[in-house]
Amino acid sequence: MIDRALLFLRDQLNLYLSRSGGGAGAGLEEPVAFVDGDKLDPLTLKTGAVNALLVGLEQDNVMRSDDPFSRVLADGSVVRSGPAIRLNLLVLFAARFHAYEAGLAALSQVLEFFQANPLFEGRSSPALDPHIERLAVELHTLPTAEQNDLWGALRLAYHPSLLFKVKMIVIRDSLGVPAAPVTDRQMELADALQATA
Repeated sequence: MIDRALLFLRDQLNLYLSRSGGGAGAGLEEPVAFVDGDKLDPLTLKTGAVNALLVGLEQDNVMRSDDPFSRVLADGSVVRSGPAIRLNLLVLFAARFHAYEAGLAALSQVLEFFQANPLFEGRSSPALDPHIERLAVELHTLPTAEQNDLWGALRLAYHPSLLFKVKMIVIRDSLGVPAAPVTDRQMELADALQATA
């Protein structure tokens, strides 16, 4: 699920950058690229591109339901399943170009794209994976000390970059079992237990 969300965002950005003539995407096969999996230790950013890199995940508990172990399906039936995990992704877009101003221009276009397209949903974005309900993208600004910690953890010198929080990837238990209906006897037993307590 995480991979499909990031691939979707990368592909949408590449489409936008390649269509905006004369900008960062001009003449580049892939203006926004993921880092090479073989070059993670030490991390090497691709030159001549905006590098997209997942730098953190956080669980979002705000949208948690009252009963996290039950889920209502589209047909109205209730199944018992593991609670849905709602994730926010922290995605870093770091520009590495030979010409410093080209990197700044590329980041400006990335920012413009997400400013114009902060929300992606299945009905408006058919390329979005059907298992992903929506993606909301917002700029996430770190204080200077935390930026320093991030670049130190990556073991890289600072590059012009933008950090975005991508909300919300929902991972659900796909093997839910039908929930047993609550009977009158179970309710009477629960009331009797509360009365004796």
